[in-house]
Amino acid sequence: ALINIASNFPEESKRKRMGKEGIEEEDWEFYKSNFFTTRNTAMALLGLKKNKSKEISIINFSDVNILRYVHRIIEPYEDSILNVDLDDVKNTGIKQMMKDSVDTMFLNPYHLAKRDVCYLTRKIALEYGEKRIRANAIAPGPLSPPPKKTEENWSHVLDKTLLKRWGKTESLIQAIDYLLNSGFITGIILPVDGGQDIYNMK
Repeated sequence: ALINIASNFPEESKRKRMGKEGIEEEDWEFYKSNFFTTRNTAMALLGLKKNKSKEISIINFSDVNILRYVHRIIEPYEDSILNVDLDDVKNTGIKQMMKDSVDTMFLNPYHLAKRDVCYLTRKIALEYGEKRIRANAIAPGPLSPPPKKTEENWSHVLDKTLLKRWGKTESLIQAIDYLLNSGFITGIILPVDGGQDIYNMK
């Protein structure tokens, strides 16, 4: 199994700045560190698979805030999502998000990367299912307050969930365990979010 959970996450003030004042060159590091790393590690694993009878499970990590902007289509770019380069993303990805009326808070390279992780997950599931490879993704919600921040400072985040409380690390572990051991599930994006995705649909 491969679990792509590492994430380079921008501060809230930087995310707001990207959406309102524009994206700077250095901001694209958040796309590369999130999407490119996930894609490259997944493709490296797929290239190493030699035993046709052995099943491989890939679990990628997205972000619950971007799920409302993920469509049923698989490839948001002209070329395969597996071959997308940074220039293509700059010219196409943000324009697509603007066309979808993405909230300015999420109009940035980080959330674009998390959107593309969803498309990547579906693409791998489609192309490699017959080769006994399953690909799924988890979209976490508020599991714990950020470091050096109190729960009171982030009460507005909990207000956007149905359960009105923080999740726990155990919830994430249980979701990973479920996807690893449920051998007939592939190509899904599983929110672990206390109902935040449904709240966002209101």
